Amino acid sequence: MIVFIVVELRLKNPMVDPRLFVNRSFTGAAVAAFALSAGLYSMFFFLALYLQNFLGFSALDAGLRFLPLSVPVLFTAPLAGALTGRIGARPLLAGGLAVCCVAVLLMARISPQNHQVDWVILLPAFILAGLGSGAVNPPISTVAVGSVEPGRAGMASGVSGVCRQIGTAFGIAFLGAVLTSQYNSYVHNGVMALRAQQLPSIAKQNIIAGVQKAGTIAGSLGLPNDSRHPSPYAGTPTYAQVQQIARASFVDGTMSILHIAAVILAIGALASLILVRTSNAPRPGAGSGDGNEGYGTAAH
Repeated sequence: MIVFIVVELRLKNPMVDPRLFVNRSFTGAAVAAFALSAGLYSMFFFLALYLQNFLGFSALDAGLRFLPLSVPVLFTAPLAGALTGRIGARPLLAGGLAVCCVAVLLMARISPQNHQVDWVILLPAFILAGLGSGAVNPPISTVAVGSVEPGRAGMASGVSGVCRQIGTAFGIAFLGAVLTSQYNSYVHNGVMALRAQQLPSIAKQNIIAGVQKAGTIAGSLGLPNDSRHPSPYAGTPTYAQVQQIARASFVDGTMSILHIAAVILAIGALASLILVRTSNAPRPGAGSGDGNEGYGTAAH
């Protein structure tokens, strides 16, 4: 990364000019794009595991339950694109990310005691997330393209798109690592708390090691025991309890990363409020305003 930045600074026609980030509004839009992807879009991976593995929905049924998050974008994105030229990008960026932050916090109301019918707990959060996401995407593109000179609009649009992609990749990797750490911790505490006289400490340690090695996905399924996934602990008297501990640990870990995702979104909202300025924010007609990633404007 260091070599790339040094080389790009020395080139006459760089692919990515690091000087773009000297512009505070552009940097604010880049941080907003990163935060939206890392704090909201990356959570789709973990929420899909919750809906399919923990609650037992099929892939199609889980996808249908994400519709309340997707549909509001169709209405708020065009509205946000129109409002950007009237009230400016800053309130839409900060406000939209703040709404997404609240939505992710509402998602954290899931519980290890939930059943399929309890998926509706996520419904208000999904609707809010769709509204917030639709409000943020158009001004991100508008600020990114409109805060630089026209000759660098394509570069600015490309960097904005990369910030989104890096945000999603970072969110899945970072939050996934935190989920694994939290899951392992909850499993350890849960198994050690088992009150079984026939289960000595060394046996508990072995069970902990086995459940942790199985990982969060197996834990979300309840450590399945079948011909494809035989469990060496299936015959033990405490197997059902260990299954419940694994499933609960997955949900508790997911709740933890939802709180972290909310912090990421809050940081994005604050950065947008501080960095995006009216003076060097978009020129009239500079952005796409359509909710996409600015590629259409850059091509134009």
